[in-house]
Amino acid sequence: MTKWAVELSKHGTKFEPRPTIKAQALVDFISEITGTGEKTNNQEWEMFMDGSSTSSKSGVDIVIKSPKAIYMEYVITLDFTALNNEEEYEAILLGSRLVRAARAKKVRAFSDSQLVVNQAEGGYGAKQEKIMKYLEKLREQMNKFEEFQLEQILREQNSMADQLAKLASSNQFM
Repeated sequence: MTKWAVELSKHGTKFEPRPTIKAQALVDFISEITGTGEKTNNQEWEMFMDGSSTSSKSGVDIVIKSPKAIYMEYVITLDFTALNNEEEYEAILLGSRLVRAARAKKVRAFSDSQLVVNQAEGGYGAKQEKIMKYLEKLREQMNKFEEFQLEQILREQNSMADQLAKLASSNQFM
């Protein structure tokens, strides 16, 4: 780290480490709270997600409901500025990784993005190369489950995820 900091300082760039939750810690926590029972994992999990951005920050929120009705909320600030549709894809991809870490086999995911849901289901095509890559990655993730349904819901029905995503992209959250 020091070597990189010295190297970057030659170019007028300063390295500032950012405190983050390690992915493995998140996976361990999910596994611990949800248990490992086969009965639970064969039941349907629900996932609600949303993205939000400002001119300088992007964030996503994921709300996961286990078959035991345990709610897990994740507010994640992205390390890059993303467009709205990119945030929606990031939210779905991150959420699918989290439920997969909990060993879920059947997932019913909800998003208020008509475009992303229809692209994932094959109703709409993707035109931009970056969105095509997101779509490809999402389909790969969806195929890792026995069942993965992605459904569009009204923004009003996704209000908790929407509010938390706005918090993640605000300057007040860090």
